[in-house]
Amino acid sequence: PTTIEDCRGEGPVEISFYLYENYQVTFGGFVADNSCDALYFKNCTNDADFTFTEYRWGEKDNEQHYYEHTIEDGTSYRLGGFVGEMYCSDMNSTTSFDRCRNNGDITFQQKVAGSEVHCGGFAGYGHDGFLYASTVSFTNCVNSGNIVAEPGNDCSSVYATGFFAFDKVNGKDRDGKIKLANPRFYNCLNKGSITANGKDAHAAGIAFCDNRATEFALCVNIGTLSASVPGGTSGPYIAAISCGDGTLNWCWWLEENKESPVFKCSLSGSITHCYCYP
Repeated sequence: PTTIEDCRGEGPVEISFYLYENYQVTFGGFVADNSCDALYFKNCTNDADFTFTEYRWGEKDNEQHYYEHTIEDGTSYRLGGFVGEMYCSDMNSTTSFDRCRNNGDITFQQKVAGSEVHCGGFAGYGHDGFLYASTVSFTNCVNSGNIVAEPGNDCSSVYATGFFAFDKVNGKDRDGKIKLANPRFYNCLNKGSITANGKDAHAAGIAFCDNRATEFALCVNIGTLSASVPGGTSGPYIAAISCGDGTLNWCWWLEENKESPVFKCSLSGSITHCYCYP
């Protein structure tokens, strides 16, 4: 296992990229890709603002040497204030956060086509690898950074959340024999504004998790959420806590417009002892 304790990230950081078709951008403030290790963050803070821009070479006023690259179809982006991606091919492939805080803004406004964009205040993307499922846990954590993902109308899917942008966990191996720890969010607060604009857009205060066993307890969202799909055919999906599956217990959030509510607890799962104000 690897432990990162009492550490602080500072910035600002600007990431420029030059990629071709079917490439991948993975960026985390502390770890880019946690592939096969048990990774623990304790009492850490990210204060760095991350801005993602397209590739530029040369001077704009010198057209002979100035090259503006258009990102091709199929490129995917996994961006997090702490961890970019968890790709799990080992039983110990877990990532946990305890008493950690993200204060940094994550801004992705590069126009991309046919791509997936995942921006999370703490982690970008997690999925099962060869045999085992990824898992993640957050305890006593706060996101106060503003998360903005606006890749344009041609992007295939956009996820922007305060904590974990996207997780395709299943809680067991592919044979269904070994039960792994479920993703868990306990005593967590989102204060940042979340914005997702593009085709098939998802915005959530805490996380998007594709697993009904995900547990949310004592979680609070007081941040403003917005999502739009101009020209899109599905969505947008906006949720105060989880824009996906899961179990919510003793969670609460602020509702901007109680006459015409747009926030939802969960698309699928169970909800008990939850409160919406006013």
